[in-house]
Amino acid sequence: MPNVNEVPGKYDEPDVTTYANRRDYSAFKEAYLSDPYNAGIMAALDSPTAPAIIEDVAYVGQDAVRADAEGLRAALRSAGAEGRGFISSISPGMLSSMGNAHYESRHDAGMALAAELNKEYRAIVDVGHTLQIDAPDLADSWDQMNPEPTVEEYLKYVRHSVEEINESIRGIDRDKVRIHVCWGSWHGPHTTDIPFDDIVDTIFEANAGAFAFEAANPRHAWEWKIWKDRTLPEGTKLIPGVISHNTNIVEHPETVAQSIIRFAELVGPENVIASPRSTWGCRAAGQPARDGARGSISKLALCEEGMLCFAR
Repeated sequence: MPNVNEVPGKYDEPDVTTYANRRDYSAFKEAYLSDPYNAGIMAALDSPTAPAIIEDVAYVGQDAVRADAEGLRAALRSAGAEGRGFISSISPGMLSSMGNAHYESRHDAGMALAAELNKEYRAIVDVGHTLQIDAPDLADSWDQMNPEPTVEEYLKYVRHSVEEINESIRGIDRDKVRIHVCWGSWHGPHTTDIPFDDIVDTIFEANAGAFAFEAANPRHAWEWKIWKDRTLPEGTKLIPGVISHNTNIVEHPETVAQSIIRFAELVGPENVIASPRSTWGCRAAGQPARDGARGSISKLALCEEGMLCFAR
């Protein structure tokens, strides 16, 4: 397969560059290189090849995804929690970030991928699980556009990604779909993260019943304020990530509780599902310690119980 950087560009919007060309990385290269968490990422940059689309895409993972979905259903049933599981799957926008040497534009590639991903998404939902579409591209691609585009130029990219998501979930009940948005799981200053306020209204054009987003790290913890001036769309739930994924510090229960309560007071406790920011173990190297992660999760469980008491 050709190197992504050697694939002819076929884009009708600001292009998404490589990790090494991110604006935040360019501004704080020493900080990135000195953090062992980034070792796996930086090593991957030396890889000579990456996938590229060279012909019409086709989904072939039906058997694998059904086996995973049925395995989770069996595990949940044995735990007395059948029907309460979710399975994550990549968004069309994230998948279209590979090289494109076939379709006329990145958006055309995204729409083709969306039509095929619908098969995976349906397989997850048909077994009884909620589908979580992992779409960090909605937010973190901003930093990966170098030079920096205007917000309106970036919103064109986001609208295309949302259109692709809506195509990918065609025929699926919106209440069975949630979308995960983030600014990337790597350790770095994140000074070039786009504010949630600039993109949230466009993201909410996706036909999903719930939206998960970062709400604990120092760069985005303040953004609960944007819900002061917004009316949550009917039937939509927020899933704020009230525990950070990129530190071994275990949050104090009161810190987590206060975050949950803020969201509950703004949009109603019935519309809030507290969660960790992301999963631990989503990178090849440099993960937060597992025992620290377990400590954070235990605090979330305690604080959710407290929020329910508050709501009553």
